[in-house]
Amino acid sequence: MLSSTNKWINMPTKTDEAMALMAFAANKPVSLYWAATDVTTCKDGWEHNRSLEGYWVIMK
Repeated sequence: MLSSTNKWINMPTKTDEAMALMAFAANKPVSLYWAATDVTTCKDGWEHNRSLEGYWVIMK
């Protein structure tokens, strides 16, 4: 059985939100760089709907 960790995050601006939706619609991969110091592993994660602290990049 494959296990994964899924946590929802809020994008900091409506522009970021629109770009994320366009990347999803275009099936583009996205890299997320989380800068919050209180999150040290994806397994422990963060609460749902926390605002992004860091930046993200749409890949080709």
